[in-house]
Amino acid sequence: MPRFEPFAGLRYDTQVAPLAEVIAPPYDVVGPAERERLAARSAYSSIHLELPVPDDERGLDRYEHAAALLRSWERDGVLRQDDAPAFYVYTMRFRGEDGSARSTTGVIGALQLDETGGSEVLPHERTMPKPKGDRL
Repeated sequence: MPRFEPFAGLRYDTQVAPLAEVIAPPYDVVGPAERERLAARSAYSSIHLELPVPDDERGLDRYEHAAALLRSWERDGVLRQDDAPAFYVYTMRFRGEDGSARSTTGVIGALQLDETGGSEVLPHERTMPKPKGDRL
């Protein structure tokens, strides 16, 4: 049976990076112009991690660049790890396809999967081929 446990997450230090300036929509709904706008809003925008670009000067592909940014933000105190493990409850508000106000609430935790590929954890969403191929 899979284990679902709390973990010590990373959070923005709001003294360094106000949340309104650094939070971005999910990467798969952000187009090129929106990505540029979000990136210009703050050097610490989450878009730099979610939808990274290569760092040609340092010879890093986009995911290596995102990893380097994440490490530097942790080192510089932009992101701080919580002191104790926790579950993280979130609510997302959005407009449905018909334009109606919708919301969904969930919980984030650390899920240990069975290495045998058992069926205890079921697929939960449709995945798009392009983002799936890019990320996996």
